[in-house]
Amino acid sequence: MEKYKRYFSEANDFNITRIKSVVKNEIRKANLRLRSDREHIEYNQAYIDYLEDFISNHISHKDVANLALNKTDVYDDSSEAGQIEASKFIMNIINP
Repeated sequence: MEKYKRYFSEANDFNITRIKSVVKNEIRKANLRLRSDREHIEYNQAYIDYLEDFISNHISHKDVANLALNKTDVYDDSSEAGQIEASKFIMNIINP
């Protein structure tokens, strides 16, 4: 987790802009999934909300790194699982 914190603290405007651009694109894709997949509404909505909160700086980078350490069950479609997967998505952008 220290390397993620270091990356965020050393990030320049280009890195932040690129990260936010990729996250915004993922939000668009997730909104399409939400419209077509009515079975996993809670999961998909939590996924989208978490990404939007990250973009609007309501979630700290430290919180993203901490949440990404959690594990989810492959078949879990809860809102918590959506948030965990969203945090993992963000961390994969930062450190592929």
